[in-house]
Amino acid sequence: MNRTFQARTSWYQLLYIILVAGLCFYMMWVKQSILATILAVLLIVLIERIIHTEYVLSSDNQLIIIKGRFTKPKIIQLEDITDIEQRTTAKFGSFYVTSFVLLTLHKNQYIALTPTHAERFITAIIKRKENHID
Repeated sequence: MNRTFQARTSWYQLLYIILVAGLCFYMMWVKQSILATILAVLLIVLIERIIHTEYVLSSDNQLIIIKGRFTKPKIIQLEDITDIEQRTTAKFGSFYVTSFVLLTLHKNQYIALTPTHAERFITAIIKRKENHID
């Protein structure tokens, strides 16, 4: 059975969308239609990527990272994951900029993911790996 985790939308992604939308509106206001069209297409791609990013744990022990409809999914075998931990970026007291899940793969490769429920995501990967080993 496949298990799907949605990606969390970060504050900087929302800020980026607001800035691009404001710039697109300004380009329409000053009648720069070509630039406004390019920014509108960029805005659509950005919103689509944020909304449709998900992480799927498949029944055949794969982690499939889907980053929207316009990109190719990345498939990672669970056996290739050597370490998984929850990390945060710069901390200021008890406040941190953002948190993420860091996957360490063979050959010193790292992948940072931002699932909505990081603890559930980590335990699901650990359970799938343990069940596959047994």
